[in-house]
Amino acid sequence: MSTSIGDKYTVLGEGRPGRLGTWHTVSTVDGKRRGGLRLEDQRLTDAAAARRLADSVRAVNGLRLPGLLSVIDQVVDSGRTWLITNAAPSPTVAQALAAGTALDPAVAALIATDTAQTLLRLHQAQQAHGDVSPESVVLSASGAALLAEPGWSHAVAGTAAGPGHDAAGWARLLNRLADSCAHADTQHVLRQAAQQVEAVGGSAGLTAALTGLSADTHRVPGFGDRAGVKALATRLQPAVPRPVSAPPAPAPPPQPPAAPVSAAPHAPVSDDTVPAFPATAPAFPAPAPAFPPGVTPTGEETVQLAEGSHSGPPVVPAQAPPGQRPAPPTAVMPAVAPDGATRLGSRAAEDQRKSGAYQQGRAVPPGPQQDVNLRFGQGVPPAPPAWQIAAAQAAPQRPRKKSFTKRLMAFLSALTTVVLLVIAGYVAWNWWQERTNAVKVVKIAVTAVQPPTTVCDVQVDVVGTIETDGSAGIVTYEWLRSDGQSSGALEQAIKKGERTTQVHLYWRFKGQGSLNATATLRILRPQVLEASTKFTYACK
Repeated sequence: MSTSIGDKYTVLGEGRPGRLGTWHTVSTVDGKRRGGLRLEDQRLTDAAAARRLADSVRAVNGLRLPGLLSVIDQVVDSGRTWLITNAAPSPTVAQALAAGTALDPAVAALIATDTAQTLLRLHQAQQAHGDVSPESVVLSASGAALLAEPGWSHAVAGTAAGPGHDAAGWARLLNRLADSCAHADTQHVLRQAAQQVEAVGGSAGLTAALTGLSADTHRVPGFGDRAGVKALATRLQPAVPRPVSAPPAPAPPPQPPAAPVSAAPHAPVSDDTVPAFPATAPAFPAPAPAFPPGVTPTGEETVQLAEGSHSGPPVVPAQAPPGQRPAPPTAVMPAVAPDGATRLGSRAAEDQRKSGAYQQGRAVPPGPQQDVNLRFGQGVPPAPPAWQIAAAQAAPQRPRKKSFTKRLMAFLSALTTVVLLVIAGYVAWNWWQERTNAVKVVKIAVTAVQPPTTVCDVQVDVVGTIETDGSAGIVTYEWLRSDGQSSGALEQAIKKGERTTQVHLYWRFKGQGSLNATATLRILRPQVLEASTKFTYACK
């Protein structure tokens, strides 16, 4: 086999077996290392199987998860189909264990937390890996554990991968990591997490196990430092491999032309942190929770080139056990005052008591004479003495104070009314804006200031210019970054007669290295437009 793949990539070193073919480390024309999977599975001669594989690759690439070995290109060379990934496919955890390497405690714990986070993010997007094992976990040069071939073998076989497969595979992976680690506390933490995910199962088991594992990371020496993962990846994979010819492979199956695997062959990527950029991904892919817990996503985020860590437990919605319906969300309702009939009834009874025809020590209040019901018996009691009548009229009546409970209930009732009015006003305002939004976007442009190469901590101001027809309204837009982050939907109010407005994206970079970055401004309403700009961050 030639060492060249379509005059675009060069095969480096020997390959390793994968589930659908042979993995090779390849090099681009500018010397960057990537992964290349030569498809050799005879089942791909079936057009339906090839289409299922293509759909699986597109669906996973659309998520832009940093913890996956993502496809960035497809090359057909000498009748063989190659899938090119954003990072080298070796070394794997299986290769490290086969070499007899005793894993450092921090390395074993980071592999466990990285893979669990990626699996949970796949489950959030209604996807699953299905084949989690030491052979499918790749140790990258940036010190992260990446999952390879997510759901591919299940797609070719026509079966559905689910959270149950991932939970069982992750538990087996943790037991293998515990066996290769000599630190007693780390072994206990990993085995306890494996037992927990096996007991609960599915995404709920992964969430519970990852939460417990993260809570016990203080027992793992050096947890969070990725230097050990980087050193292990460097030791098992030579830094500058020599191009050699790969061993001959069996005749490849003919690839049906109806199901090409779409990828972005010229997507901007970096050597360390390489997200996927599928060309045919959905226009609005399901966003993944890319911010650590406790951090509010904003338009500015730091890209860690040298170190970086994404080992914190993601926020994952709790799932009900299998066979049970999920419980409805519980809303905390404010205290509600008694109904109006009760209040009115109490007041009526109080008024009737105060306005009785006769009360001890009190004169009959003046007013029109009422009909009198005559009763037989002892007769009408005699009128009180004059001095009691005078004293009762002279003494001022002290107003009755409302109890604290009644005042509190009245306050909560008024507060509830105000909140409901505010919500109704907000809904009405949005409805009115949608009906009267007459502004039209004519043109957009995006520019960025090239960061200096001498500063290793810099914030780049990306400016988007929006030109309108001068009508008043609201423009809804979002910023998309090449590292997979999104600002979410934002709004910009346009005044009548204002034809040009600017929006900003502040992108912070930190650490040594280089990165080709792309910032994209996408207009969502009143019509869909898109513009982007590219720049390079480099710090030596």
